[in-house]
Amino acid sequence: MTITREVSFNLSGAVTSMGLGVTGTNMRLYDYEYSNGTLVKRFLIEQSTAQKGVFNFDVRKGIYCLDVVPGDNTRFSRQSLETIKVTDNTTFSIILKSGHILAGIVKDHQGRAVGNAEILIFGIEPHVLRVAQDVSADGSYSIGLPDGRYYVCYKNHGETPASPNKRTANERADKLDKPFFCPIVEVVELYGDLTKDFKLPQMLKFQGVATNKAGHPITGVTVTIESTEKLDKVFAGQLPLSVHCVTGKDGKFTSF
Repeated sequence: MTITREVSFNLSGAVTSMGLGVTGTNMRLYDYEYSNGTLVKRFLIEQSTAQKGVFNFDVRKGIYCLDVVPGDNTRFSRQSLETIKVTDNTTFSIILKSGHILAGIVKDHQGRAVGNAEILIFGIEPHVLRVAQDVSADGSYSIGLPDGRYYVCYKNHGETPASPNKRTANERADKLDKPFFCPIVEVVELYGDLTKDFKLPQMLKFQGVATNKAGHPITGVTVTIESTEKLDKVFAGQLPLSVHCVTGKDGKFTSF
């Protein structure tokens, strides 16, 4: 029996600013796959830059994307390096640039904070930049970005069996507690620090029950809700908008 091992390569480099390495920059590596006829990014692994800003990934031959996420306590802007072709050991340097802070709060139509969600940002011009930023428990967010125009929307993380909702009744009263699906995309122009609150529209309840062939409820089934209508904006249509919720002991699920 002959065992062959697929050849791997180093995708490495350094993150610098003014000639000095920047430690603690989060490097997120993606490759690409087809989903429902659309080419989408698939997250692989992330690591923080070490001393002198060095990073190193062990990868196979292919095409990758690398998101560069500076620390929250800096004013460096994020970067996305799209379509990095790896056919051999590949090394390059990334120079961080100062940017602007886009910050605010995500609320529901009643003004309550929306937790368990993330802000999705897609650069229109001049940068092809894709950003996903978690919203804090109080609904707040803060992102460093370069000058430009961006599509912005918000996506709920949904509920999964591995991460049940354990908030207290009082906490639930102050937040939009159920998974929500909101395919609304806004355009933001950023040429300086900007405080921008986002408000979700009033949404209708979507609920149902999952059963087996005998009609008995099934617990722990993941239900995915997404729009069948294609967004008219070319770039915005590539944003992964959907929501997941999980059936309870009675087989029921609820979303908005």
